[in-house]
Amino acid sequence: MKTPCLLFALLIAAPARAQVVLNAFEVPLGGRSAILGTAAADAQDEAGMLLNPATLVDLHPRTLSLSLDGVAVSQARIHGFFRSSRLPNDWNDDGSSSTTDVVPASLAFFVTPTGSPGESWHQVVGVALIRRTPEDYDVRAVYRELSQVELALEDRIRLRTDVTGLALSWGCELPGGLAVGVTAMGYWLTSTMVTDFAADYFPTTTWNDVTRTYHFESTIDDKGILGVLGLRWRLGGFSVGASVRPPRLSLSRGWDYRTDDMTLLLLQNGARGSSRVFQRGSLASGKFDDGWDLRAGVALSVGPVSVAADAGWSRVPGETKVDLAYTKETYTLTQAPAVETGTTNGTVTLQSAVNGAVSLEVNLGAARLLAGLFRDASLSKVPDGAAGEGGYRLDRLGGALGVGLDGDQGTTYFGVRYTHGSGTFGAFDLVKTGGGFSLEQRHADMTEHRVMVVASGSLRLGGGAK
Repeated sequence: MKTPCLLFALLIAAPARAQVVLNAFEVPLGGRSAILGTAAADAQDEAGMLLNPATLVDLHPRTLSLSLDGVAVSQARIHGFFRSSRLPNDWNDDGSSSTTDVVPASLAFFVTPTGSPGESWHQVVGVALIRRTPEDYDVRAVYRELSQVELALEDRIRLRTDVTGLALSWGCELPGGLAVGVTAMGYWLTSTMVTDFAADYFPTTTWNDVTRTYHFESTIDDKGILGVLGLRWRLGGFSVGASVRPPRLSLSRGWDYRTDDMTLLLLQNGARGSSRVFQRGSLASGKFDDGWDLRAGVALSVGPVSVAADAGWSRVPGETKVDLAYTKETYTLTQAPAVETGTTNGTVTLQSAVNGAVSLEVNLGAARLLAGLFRDASLSKVPDGAAGEGGYRLDRLGGALGVGLDGDQGTTYFGVRYTHGSGTFGAFDLVKTGGGFSLEQRHADMTEHRVMVVASGSLRLGGGAK
């Protein structure tokens, strides 16, 4: 029976990791912007630091802001992870994941060295500590076949990414309604993927039992600096803004992996056989090439009603070759341990993406009502056709509702975001062979439902309503 090989695991891991590494900084910040989804022309919170720092000039002097993703509930399902349509009985098994997490989002402080909002040459300086968990899955799929030949399969895939950053921003209001801004953020990103596969079956009348286990673990550790440049122009209640985020400067980027592949054989006469292969390696050449992120937006306020729209374009390279240097150790009952060194190859396949958002805000005096719709397209591209090609892609559509409460000393926001994700994930067909079964890779549909409760508050240390 064929089990997931190292190259298969790498081909699934590479696009999945690339998608998360490149999209990790798109997770919403701030309370207001997280609900509305728009921030390119009118952010009014720390989301502007990463989306358009020119909008920071609208903040009140000496503002302290804290944001929380209070509760993030995510339920993901891979439909028909193990599919036996090519076996005598047609049966599918889903892989599913359900997680609940509490994630601090950001803590920011802004101060005004010169001027006041609305004045020429008014400046704002901000510093923020940012914590993000854009991905956290624990998917488990089980398959049992009891007719003809007994077969039991189990696969568990765990994915998690964490981003921590320290951002420093500067914004300046120029004559004529123009504003400019710049942000530099040092970040530390860690992303792990762990796969545990187990198979137990009776392949022939000769072997009484075969047990196969496979463990794969990969970790990406990326430290570096990213920058954002922003421009905003305002005339009365109309604003238009744009920002650009050049490729990140990666100061330390590593990718390590290890595997443990073990087979136990039991003959009917009681004889035993076994083999165990350990493999470990690290990135030898190639990387997840970063691209350019361009964002533009407009905002219009008429009386108590404000509407806004954002559009973003992430431009990334199509394919990147990755070489991994490895050491392989093989152990059996009958032979001396064998050690092998070499390299294995993989391809990171990406595609550029266009995203967007529209929002509505109604000011009722001491309270504001907020609503937003948004789209987040994946940068990962699932290859078409041939078996053996891995892939993981998840596109999201969502909406949010919230309320903002204005006080003399600050504003508090509460809201709920819902996103529905759909895409594909590398899975398996079970195929009967003369001695048992084999696994052939295919792509299974993947869906996700995620609910996030947003809470944030800002304290204007200088006093006075905005």
